[in-house]
Amino acid sequence: MKKNRLISGAALLAAALMTVSAGQASPSSASGHVRAQTGVTPQQGALPAGYSSWEELQAVQGPLVELADEVRKAADQDPGSRFGSVVINHGERRLDVYWKGEPSNAVVSILAAAGEHGVRSAVRQSDYTQAELREASSRLVRDVTASASPVVSVGPLPDASGLSVGVSGSAQQAGEIPALRELTVPVTIQADQQTATPTAGTQLSADTDRWTDVTPLNGGDHINYPATNHGCSAAFNLNGPATPSGRPDKVLTAAHCFWNEDKHDFDLTQRAVKIGGSPADAQIESIDKDHDLAVLRLNTHDTVTNKIWADIPTLNTHPTKSVSGTAGSVPNEYVCTNGAYSGIICGIRVIETGQTVYNGTWWTYDQVKAWQDDYSAAAGTGDSGGGIIQSNFEKAVAKGTLSTYLLDPAHKIALENCPGMHSPSTRVCSSLIWYTPVTELTAHPSWGTVDTTP
Repeated sequence: MKKNRLISGAALLAAALMTVSAGQASPSSASGHVRAQTGVTPQQGALPAGYSSWEELQAVQGPLVELADEVRKAADQDPGSRFGSVVINHGERRLDVYWKGEPSNAVVSILAAAGEHGVRSAVRQSDYTQAELREASSRLVRDVTASASPVVSVGPLPDASGLSVGVSGSAQQAGEIPALRELTVPVTIQADQQTATPTAGTQLSADTDRWTDVTPLNGGDHINYPATNHGCSAAFNLNGPATPSGRPDKVLTAAHCFWNEDKHDFDLTQRAVKIGGSPADAQIESIDKDHDLAVLRLNTHDTVTNKIWADIPTLNTHPTKSVSGTAGSVPNEYVCTNGAYSGIICGIRVIETGQTVYNGTWWTYDQVKAWQDDYSAAAGTGDSGGGIIQSNFEKAVAKGTLSTYLLDPAHKIALENCPGMHSPSTRVCSSLIWYTPVTELTAHPSWGTVDTTP
């Protein structure tokens, strides 16, 4: 994506939410289906220059992401931190650390220790601190929420040089927004973005593992909410904190899957949810609207695994992979989406972190923006709530849950070019997405942690 001051033509959709028709039964549970650990070749985006394979990229990228997490943790623990941002520099195969002034001794030590193990980094000067840009972003969202405004997204630029702001009108109209004129930091405008409600579709008679999965359940299963007939995807399985009656199994997905358009709210008097082909209902346990997260508690007859589906639904090849851990997201990192409708799609590049996005109904916070550099599909309708993983073919590192995508002429992808399900006819895909980082789970200790049990 070009770093232009004007990016035209976009429609913003709460990602991948399907609506299934009432009165149609869910597919029956499959019996004895194989859960082989054999590999699968997912759809891939464009391999960046300088690498001969995705395996080579992962060998470089993995340690850089771990280093970025260490730097951010040290910055968060320092009340006077002048931290700006971290960005993976694939050309130099290093982590660029943006800092306003001299970095702290703790960060200098972290970078030096990493360098001794061959993990390269460079400190670059930033114009603003992360805290300054977050405050400017929060102030803008507060101001535009209090009045009718075309602003639909806002967040720091990767190099901490200012803010990226999306508006539903033109760049000229954006210049007339008082809250934007009053900002004291530079702004890059993305114009003509239109918000919309989730796409509607029809129930599928899909005889795939993601629809027919039974206990123990895998991440990436299909989710159906009978109260509204919305169809979505499961992200990761959680191990709840220990209770006197045991350690409950839970499933992480997106909150907007359970939004009731008629009531303009969540109707938690109706908590029953269908996951895969399980004959028993799960229950909506908790919702974090601000971060578009929801946790489902399984019934006492169902259990979960630490595995996720790693296939294209229409292939029925049964491959799974284990979730080995969690990690934050870094600009220029490459990730995969894993939805019940599209399956696993890789080669998706993180563009920006810390974004606030209007999903067509409400504002969501701390979102990660990512896209396919070659404009191929990153996700599609029905993939809402599906997992984002580090695109490593040997293991899966949990990164987040799919929340929103962009549908403009440049990024919208017709049904025939969508991976996975080619039904219903209203299904579309997009090359640009937003997701909620898995690190937001730390704000909800009662929800539990991503299941990484071997």
